[in-house]
Amino acid sequence: MSRRVLTIAATLGMILSVAALGRYVWLRYQPLPESPSLPALTASPVASSAEPAPTASGTISPAVGTLKPVAAPTEVRHVTIEAAGFSSDVRTMEIADSGVINPPDFFHVWWIRDRGVAPSRDATDTAYLACHTNQAKDVSVVPCNDLQPERVPLGATVAVTTDVETLRYRVTSAHTILRTDFAHAPEVWDVNPGRLVWVNCYLADGRRSEYNAVIIAELER
Repeated sequence: MSRRVLTIAATLGMILSVAALGRYVWLRYQPLPESPSLPALTASPVASSAEPAPTASGTISPAVGTLKPVAAPTEVRHVTIEAAGFSSDVRTMEIADSGVINPPDFFHVWWIRDRGVAPSRDATDTAYLACHTNQAKDVSVVPCNDLQPERVPLGATVAVTTDVETLRYRVTSAHTILRTDFAHAPEVWDVNPGRLVWVNCYLADGRRSEYNAVIIAELER
């Protein structure tokens, strides 16, 4: 083989080696594509590796104590705190994009449908109720004037009736929060399955104040 042919072969070899190295470097430093969103985790049935034991008659015993699924509530109808002498029908409201809890009337308690979840025994987050107070109106017109933290004893039962069931919550806290701090209060807005938060404007000695009144109760399971 002539020296010219050897030279050409060696040159081609070097070119191919450089090209391969360049492609590796190019691939190595390309940005990664965005990862696809992961699906929500769902509980899948797990098959047992062992067959159920047959009964004396040779048939399989039916499952005992299986919980029937409960339909999700679509409305809250009534709320009672017997220890505070308070009872009210409940209607439904939404905050939407306003960022302000402003119940549509003074007479009812309102369930906030677009924050947290509906009250239920399977609740995965907090449920929210709200009502107005008004220093210029009588309690017969504005019942929540009487729903102040000092009138709600710890351990009191809050009975909440939905279109599905009646739930019982145990009051764990009744206190005030500065209006300026309310939107960031973790005990109000953190995810807490089975929690009920009930808020209104706090009346200090019968007068409007710079505080919100907040009642927090936990579901009795």
